[in-house]
Amino acid sequence: MSTIKKTMYIQASKRSYENEFSVEINPYKRESDSYGVIIDIDETEVEIEVPEFTQEQFTNGHIEQLRKIKEKLKADTFIQMQSLDEQIESLLAIECNNE
Repeated sequence: MSTIKKTMYIQASKRSYENEFSVEINPYKRESDSYGVIIDIDETEVEIEVPEFTQEQFTNGHIEQLRKIKEKLKADTFIQMQSLDEQIESLLAIECNNE
C-alpha cells in the first residue's frame, strides 16, 4: 500500500438562492463568486492508504470501462434510431393521408 496526503478544505457555502450556509469539505479551495459566498473555516491534511495496482489491473479496468461506454453508446444510439424511425413513420403516415 502507498499513502497519499491531501489537503481538505472545510468551508461554509451559501448560494445566492439559499437562505442558510451549509458546511462542505472539498479537495480544493473554493472561492466566492457571483453565484455564492464561501467562508473558510479550516483546512486539514488527510492521509489515505491506496492499494497497489499493477499495470495489468489498470489495463483490465480500462478495458472494462471502455466496454461499459460502448454498451451505453449502443443503447443510446438504439433509442435515438428508434425515435427517428418513429418520426419518419409518422411523417410518412401524414403524407399518405394527405394524398
